[in-house]
Amino acid sequence: MLVLTRQEGETVTIGNEIIVTVLRVYSESITVSIDSLFEAAATTSHVRESRRLAVDPSSDSRIHPGIFNV
Repeated sequence: MLVLTRQEGETVTIGNEIIVTVLRVYSESITVSIDSLFEAAATTSHVRESRRLAVDPSSDSRIHPGIFNV
């Protein structure tokens, strides 16, 4: 994992193909632009989790064995 601190307008280049630009910094979030020289699918973590649960609902990490979940 790579953790960086960037200001608005600054960029990070990943390899030679992906450029991430910090567009705006808010108190609780940031807005970024991701540019790529090739077409690629991108999803957020909550979308990936929803898709994973749609395929295998029993893998819900919020359900703990031995604890009754309502």
